[in-house]
Amino acid sequence: MVEDPCPDDDRLIFNKKMISGVSSDVSESLGSLIMRYDKGPERPNIFLKIDIENYEWPVFETTNPRFLSRIAQITGEFHAFEWMFYPEWRRQTQIALENITDHFALVHVHANNYAASTNIANVIVPNVSEFTFVNRSMYNLEYSDEVFPTPLDAPCDPLVPDTFLGCFRF
Repeated sequence: MVEDPCPDDDRLIFNKKMISGVSSDVSESLGSLIMRYDKGPERPNIFLKIDIENYEWPVFETTNPRFLSRIAQITGEFHAFEWMFYPEWRRQTQIALENITDHFALVHVHANNYAASTNIANVIVPNVSEFTFVNRSMYNLEYSDEVFPTPLDAPCDPLVPDTFLGCFRF
């Protein structure tokens, strides 16, 4: 567990608290964090880095897209694609991704090669992937035929080759 990734940088706000779909005694909702740290209505001004080990799906499922729209960029690790066979997981994931893509475009993807992959209808799907989304209101986006991983990517496990994902039409 990370204690504080950069304690000497006062620009970074670090909360060592469980993020969940709703606030409780032991957790806080993403919406309440966004309301607390949003700097104002002019432009989205929050950079969200999230890696909460499969809890990202209920968090993004339940966070109001209006709050998400205040984020400039989301970079995170998204888990459990091997559960794609389960209807409840697909339902929750679909809602979560719809909430994200209401305001964001996916601009980068990278497979975490520490995790396994699953064969779904003869398509190899990484069980864990890293995604970067940008707020559409802040960028002039163009379609890309970039192939992933890119030369800037590096394998999460340096002892294993990176996972080839091919081209995504963003």
